[in-house]
Amino acid sequence: SSLSGIIEANSGLGAPLQADIGTETPLHFMDTNIDKEYEWNEWKLRREALHMADIRRKTTSTTQTTQSHLRRETETQVYLPKDMATNTLVN
Repeated sequence: SSLSGIIEANSGLGAPLQADIGTETPLHFMDTNIDKEYEWNEWKLRREALHMADIRRKTTSTTQTTQSHLRRETETQVYLPKDMATNTLVN
């Protein structure tokens, strides 16, 4: 049942040894270097480049002036506890 036993048993016959061997190639290879950010569409790349160039030209403006900085109405809504107790079925 071991490989050496099979070779010894067949060596006395004088016939060449033959064996059936099979190899298997995977259907879908697993790539480890997949780039998630890769884009193949040239028009999408062009659109993104134009968008980035447009964003760089825009500026932001402040919505608060120096006088109104940290001066806002600070009101909160509070629910005061009720004076009545709740009714339950258990005594």
